[in-house]
Amino acid sequence: MVFIGAIDKNSRVTAQQILSAIPPSNIYVGCSGNFTFDQMASRLGHSVHSNDVSLYSRLIAAVLMKEDFPIKCVNDELATVFQGWENTPYTSLIQVVFAIKIGEFSAKKNDCQCMMWNNYIAQNRQYFEGLLDWFTCNPLNYKIASFYFGDFKEHLQNAPQDATLLLYAPTYKAGCEKLYKFVEQSFEYERPNYVIFDSKLAGAYYAELLQTKRACIYSDMLYPETRDHLIGISDSGNKKTVYCYASIPDVRHTYMQSTAKLLPKIPIILRPHDQFSDNTEITVNAIPKNVVSHYKHLFMSAKVKYSLAGDFALGFFADRKLFGFAMFSKVLRTANEWDMLFLHSDFVVPSKIDRLSKLLLYLLRSKEVAQLITDHYVYDYRGLQTTVYTDKPVSMKYRGIFRKQENSKIGSLTYCAEFSNFTIKECYQKWKTRKPLL
Repeated sequence: MVFIGAIDKNSRVTAQQILSAIPPSNIYVGCSGNFTFDQMASRLGHSVHSNDVSLYSRLIAAVLMKEDFPIKCVNDELATVFQGWENTPYTSLIQVVFAIKIGEFSAKKNDCQCMMWNNYIAQNRQYFEGLLDWFTCNPLNYKIASFYFGDFKEHLQNAPQDATLLLYAPTYKAGCEKLYKFVEQSFEYERPNYVIFDSKLAGAYYAELLQTKRACIYSDMLYPETRDHLIGISDSGNKKTVYCYASIPDVRHTYMQSTAKLLPKIPIILRPHDQFSDNTEITVNAIPKNVVSHYKHLFMSAKVKYSLAGDFALGFFADRKLFGFAMFSKVLRTANEWDMLFLHSDFVVPSKIDRLSKLLLYLLRSKEVAQLITDHYVYDYRGLQTTVYTDKPVSMKYRGIFRKQENSKIGSLTYCAEFSNFTIKECYQKWKTRKPLL
């Protein structure tokens, strides 16, 4: 399946979190494109009202709503190809997808374009069967309540006052028209009415939406008119910054810088007889997960139940020597999964330094750790949660720094801790003087 107008990972993550925080309600999506936001909202129990002006999106909507949207191919060469394709609920959609792909070479300006065009024509049957198999394995089986084939401004304007609006409009003027030019020339169908949108001039319009309706808007433009509604900044992965504006109550802020740089090589480990001084510099950095997995086998107690799962790792350093490890997992469930990130494992190297494992817990609650986690997960977590597998009533390791949850089960204890407003340096000093992180 081609991903036309694909939404970047960071925007998908923040949209998922925003939609999860909203009780089931009417969600009006402007410029549905590949229906990424629509699918998220539908699977979370919302009533989704979709919209777009492209034939591609209109045919996706026809499949989702089990309705017929007639199209006629007027390109003689393509029409001959399509005559050999069986009629299925996905056939019209696959025809348009095929036209989008082969349209890249329709100009036939050089030998390469001619060769690519001829290859697609020659292998059209394999293309059709391949996409049909893909849809068989990945059916479009989520629900939308309606689809408006027209200008997204009209669609959003007609939304009821209590609806939530979700919009990621084209980022450059006439981008949709350029992408679908060959498709427009190759098919006859009932055309939508709309005005070409220019995101560079959208500041006043976005500000009005945010002031009058409950809305979430993504754009690669930073508008002076909407600064008061800015709740997120992230890297889209294609050298563009994406800004998220919202007028939805209680939405957590996300400010993501570029992904934390991993250490280029295996670091030096703190030696057992090394000591800390008043001038010891404590730092933290993202490290490869396989580094943590390697040292788990060496340094983690054999009595501890652990796995090698986890999706993000941090290393803690004293004067550039690695002494502590932490692994996190967003996949594993927590008591309050949208606010507390699961601390999958934490351990330190063997050392003569007293209470070194306690220092690691102090540092895990620092501002710098919170920022690294926000940068990686594109979400402003409130704190950490972990599970201790033990029959004892309390964990001496976590006591005093993390808070034991009352809902702990037999054979395990659940501990939580919110991130503090203290820097790593301040956390280090509090550990030395045995002061709590209040």
